[in-house]
Amino acid sequence: MIYSKLGIDNKMHLFITAEGTDVPAPDDIQLTYKNNAGEEVEVDEYKFFYDELDNVQQVKASKQTFVTANDIKVNVYAGDELIIGAVDYVDVSFSGTLVANTTLEVNDTTITSEVTSVEVAQGADAVVTVTPDSGYSFSGTPKIVIGGSSKNFTVSGGVATYTIEEVSEDISFDIDVTVIE
Repeated sequence: MIYSKLGIDNKMHLFITAEGTDVPAPDDIQLTYKNNAGEEVEVDEYKFFYDELDNVQQVKASKQTFVTANDIKVNVYAGDELIIGAVDYVDVSFSGTLVANTTLEVNDTTITSEVTSVEVAQGADAVVTVTPDSGYSFSGTPKIVIGGSSKNFTVSGGVATYTIEEVSEDISFDIDVTVIE
């Protein structure tokens, strides 16, 4: 059961009771609202909420009292459980040849010859890291190539990192990395 009650901040909030019960209790979970990137959203800054039906119930939020192009999708969570909405994912895929004596990861998922892409929540960051194997180091500055454009990785502690910010669509990348013993 979902119900409203006064929160510790003296504002009304929605809570959900424990599964299988319709009786409010002190340990009920306050609902939270997140955008597609998983960042918490303060819903009191929005004036208008409406449903947008695709395959699942979806809530959109507007800062106006009418639908605008700047409205955001709001997902509703009870703790870590998504109860209303759906997270849209995009593929971040590696299109090159793996570099020997390195480990390539996207958001902590290792890229291999079998696993060449990672699903990332639309609007979230994709963090690409390249780590040389023990005894190896980078020769020159590692680069990432996205859509024909080459950008430098940031190297710190022997690990190369590049953040693709707020991924909004499927993206493919390659790397230009050389390691030496």
